[in-house]
Amino acid sequence: MPTLASSSVTATGATLTISGYANTGGWHYQYTSPSGGVCSSTAVTGSSTTVTLTANTSYTFAAYSDSACTTLLATAASFTTPQQPVSVSNLSESDTGTYTVGPNSAHAQEFTTGANTGGYTLSSVQLEFDAVIGASDVTVTLRARQSNGQPATTALATLSGTAATGASTFTCSTGCDLSASTSYFVYAVASGTNSAYVRFTASDTETGASGWSITNASRYQQGAWALYPGGYSLQIKVTATPK
Repeated sequence: MPTLASSSVTATGATLTISGYANTGGWHYQYTSPSGGVCSSTAVTGSSTTVTLTANTSYTFAAYSDSACTTLLATAASFTTPQQPVSVSNLSESDTGTYTVGPNSAHAQEFTTGANTGGYTLSSVQLEFDAVIGASDVTVTLRARQSNGQPATTALATLSGTAATGASTFTCSTGCDLSASTSYFVYAVASGTNSAYVRFTASDTETGASGWSITNASRYQQGAWALYPGGYSLQIKVTATPK
């Protein structure tokens, strides 16, 4: 009997692949769980097809040889779609100027997570650069907020990515847990003799999920930490998945 498998499962879709079927006349599919699945009106003539789904939902799909989905070919493609990612961003705001990130000049931007009870998993951070000298020497980390309001001295996670002019993406793979309604810092520093220029904005406006925010100020470290005057914020986007 043919088999049906799923792959590339996201919050909004997945790929279904049938094996062991000659595809004579094509095949149709329908989810049998949850209830309410509708038989695909058009036959799939290849071995794979993509389907549009709802986030955070458990599905079981079956494959059929007819357009009424009455003659079973294969079943057992069961999976659960993840939660829809959430984000907060001020990247669309007009930039006001740049700060220099160097070996003796770290910069940090505070953000606060939403109220999801289980917390979140950090997916990525985008940081807006005006110019970069020595891209491989720029390091971006996630840091906790200490009780004194400053970034912690050690990183929770070192993000993977390369700084470049424009919005550069840094992804998280280890140490990515975020607690609900908690403040963290995106921390950027450069090593060696190289530097980068991060953009900041005077706007206090941001877009994003309910409860998420970007603090209307940023911090720099040249020895001791200090707030930049004027209430300027680094231009960032933080994306995470609810647990």
